[in-house]
Amino acid sequence: MTEDGRLKSIELFAWVGEDENGSGEIGIKQGLVPAGFIPLVAIERSKIQRGNIVQGLTVQAQIYGKTIRLCRFVFSEVIQELEPKVSQSPDATCSEGGCHIPVIVHRTGGPSADLKNTCGKCGRMIQRENGVWVIEREAQS
Repeated sequence: MTEDGRLKSIELFAWVGEDENGSGEIGIKQGLVPAGFIPLVAIERSKIQRGNIVQGLTVQAQIYGKTIRLCRFVFSEVIQELEPKVSQSPDATCSEGGCHIPVIVHRTGGPSADLKNTCGKCGRMIQRENGVWVIEREAQS
């Protein structure tokens, strides 16, 4: 399934209710965690329906006299798309095949992944070894 197909198949489950302070605004309920408040939204329904969450929201509904509902939201459209940052490495050039152009630096996974570099002309992967940029080669058998 393509990334677009996976995105379209996602459902979000969120606890929604009226503001407790009387503004009349309806919004996503929040939960208190050690880092602060987080929205009570999940892709997996079972995670958002855990007993401690339901208990806390039940108490909140009783105290403030406001109904809180678990709602399911389905994909409608992409409003904005943010791409990973791509930058040129100032000290790296691809010298194989006569390219001699800066390589493009990109991550090959999450935020803690290694930086990889791709020649913008020939597409070869380049990596830094002992302070020198070299073409990645297939393992010799």
